[in-house]
Amino acid sequence: MKKILLLLVLCCTINVVSQKEVCDTPEEEQALSLNSITKCSIEPSSSKKGKKTRQITVKVSASKRRFLKKREARKMTSVSGSSLSTSGVSEVATAPQISNSLSLKKKTATSNIAALTNSLSEEEVRKASRFSNVDKIPLFTKCKKAKRGERLDCFNTEMMLHIQKHFKYPSEAVRDVIEGEVWVRFIIDKNGDVKNIKTLGPENAEILNEEATRVVSKLARFIPGKKEGERVSVKYGFPINFSLEE
Repeated sequence: MKKILLLLVLCCTINVVSQKEVCDTPEEEQALSLNSITKCSIEPSSSKKGKKTRQITVKVSASKRRFLKKREARKMTSVSGSSLSTSGVSEVATAPQISNSLSLKKKTATSNIAALTNSLSEEEVRKASRFSNVDKIPLFTKCKKAKRGERLDCFNTEMMLHIQKHFKYPSEAVRDVIEGEVWVRFIIDKNGDVKNIKTLGPENAEILNEEATRVVSKLARFIPGKKEGERVSVKYGFPINFSLEE
C-alpha cells in the first residue's frame, strides 16, 4: 500500500513540473551574469477568425546593481594597470579606437549583406500565411517526430530554449537605463529559413531592437510549414519585455 501511495505522489509531482511553462535562469547562472531570463510563458490568444493559438511572451531582466559593481571593478583594474607604466600611452590609447572603428565598419557591412539576403519580395510577404492558419506549422528539427497534437508545444518549448540560450541584456542599455517591450516579427519561408525580421520597440531604444534581431537571426533552419499539401511561408512573432531590476 505504501508503495502505491509513493508512486501516486511521484506521478503528481512529475505532472506539476511538466506543466510549468517557464524558463527561469538558475541562481548559479544569475550570479555569474548580468542577464537573466526571469520568465518565458505561453499564453492563449485568438486569431481574427477565432481560432485558438498559444503565444510565447518573454521577459528578460538585468540587475543594475550588478552592472555597476562590475563597472567599478573594471575601473579599478584599469587604474591599477595604468599606474604600472606610463610610457607609450598615446600609442596604446589609439589601438582600441582603431579596433572599434574596424569592428563598426565590419558590423555595418555584415548587416547590409544580411538585409539583402534575408528579405523576401513584397509579393512573397503578402502571400505568407499566419502561423495559426496553416495545416502544418514550421518545426524545429527536434520536433520532427512529435505527434500532431504535440507539435505546437514542442515548437514553443524549443523557441524558449533558444531565447534562453542566446539572449543578453545589452550592457549599454543597462548603463543608460533603457527598458521596455519589443515586438519581434519574422517569416519562416518555404525552405525553412528565417527572413524579414522586423522589430517594434520603445522610442530611442534601438539597441533593444538590435538584440531581439540578433537572437532571432540565430535560429536554425526549420522544417517548413505546409498548407493544403504545399510548402508555404509562415509569419510568426512574439513580444519581449526588457526590464531592469535593482
